[in-house]
Amino acid sequence: MTHAKPEFNVPDGSLEAMKWLALVLMTGDHINTYLLKGAMPMLYATGRIAFPLFAFVLAYNLARPGANIAYKRTSLRLTLFGAIAAVVFVAPGLLGAHWLPLNIMFTFLASIAIIALIASDDWRRRLAGLAAFLICGAVVDFYWTGIAIVVSMFWFLRTGQPWALMTWLVLHALALPLQGLLLYQAPLQYGIWSLAAVPLVVTFARYSFHVPRTRWLFYVYYPAHLLAIWAIAAVS
Repeated sequence: MTHAKPEFNVPDGSLEAMKWLALVLMTGDHINTYLLKGAMPMLYATGRIAFPLFAFVLAYNLARPGANIAYKRTSLRLTLFGAIAAVVFVAPGLLGAHWLPLNIMFTFLASIAIIALIASDDWRRRLAGLAAFLICGAVVDFYWTGIAIVVSMFWFLRTGQPWALMTWLVLHALALPLQGLLLYQAPLQYGIWSLAAVPLVVTFARYSFHVPRTRWLFYVYYPAHLLAIWAIAAVS
């Protein structure tokens, strides 16, 4: 892979602010789904912004020079906390979801594995990456679209190739809203909110926010907030 990295730099504090915003939007979405039973559609709509923001933060960190040494560490964390969250999702008497698709942690885990494979110059590893994309996309949250959003932004940040940026934009504008409509029967006007992630990313890249980095926040918060929602539902 060539490394003609584009001039698109996001301050670390802004990345952290982006992650916090995504956490808030995700929490609102889950409260609406599991506590309010969908009574506040706008929480669902704004929740569509959370995944693209998380995906951008991950892609940006993976594209940093020398970041490949952290792939294994990040993958282990995603596996651990993703497994905990999966139990919370499906345990009887808790949230009552299904095993499939696997939660967002596994979407990011699959994205890292695929990036590690396709970033190689070995055609066999690239072919394995394509196979992993086809298989993993069938079982993780946001399916192939979710993985493609992470991979396409990573590719753009690493290489500067315009087609990768265009793929990322098209996935936000068309694929995510259509996926919500077809798979979750969510009205298209709500799914289109995912496109709002694009100007938000540009804004966070342009302005510096002084937010300290919290390395374990997302990993711990994901299963923890699901448990908190269950506890509230149990006593209400």
